[in-house]
Amino acid sequence: MKNYINLNNRENIVGLIADLISSKEQISFWQKSKKPRKVFSALPMLVDNDTKLLFPITDDIKKHLCPKSPLYIYTAEYRMVLKTEKIKIADDFLISVLPEEINLLNLRESSRFVLHEDDDSNARIKLSMDRKIKGDELTLETRDISTTGACFLVNTKYSSKLIEDSFILIKNICGVDLGFIKAKIIHLSPFESSSRKKQYRMGVAFEEPIQEDCFTQIVVKSF
Repeated sequence: MKNYINLNNRENIVGLIADLISSKEQISFWQKSKKPRKVFSALPMLVDNDTKLLFPITDDIKKHLCPKSPLYIYTAEYRMVLKTEKIKIADDFLISVLPEEINLLNLRESSRFVLHEDDDSNARIKLSMDRKIKGDELTLETRDISTTGACFLVNTKYSSKLIEDSFILIKNICGVDLGFIKAKIIHLSPFESSSRKKQYRMGVAFEEPIQEDCFTQIVVKSF
């Protein structure tokens, strides 16, 4: 299923952003050029005949921005994601050209959200149900996620430690703290592609659905 609903009508885009600004909701923005990724929030303004977004920023935010890198913008109100290649930093403002299209996250209709294959998609899990036990944690790559489950890639050397129908604790995904949620291993099957050595694909079901704000943070960090 698609993760996004694409919107490319300029009048609708401007109207949506204008409504968002009038609601006084803080809008999140970040870049991927530096690690660890920093996500900032501000209340922007529409300027220059509704062609640009103007974000007030502090000196601390300035040092984390690069004018040559794309800017990602996200709003929880509409689950809206914007990406713009054209930004400028002037005095205490970040100026972003309004993109010609935006994507609305289609989370309600999409059973799974596919994450990008990079270090930011890592998850940290525990093999025992006792949080106090040390040395039993693994770092796995997250392939996709929903509010009720996830799929991870497992290195072959760890596959013997993971057994179908057993339980694990998930500490975090994409750096988002989940507070050690309990998950059941539903399946563990071999996975191989032209760009990867043999691994295992592990599907898990969360004992309780993860909170929507945590899910949203994971989605945002996957960009």
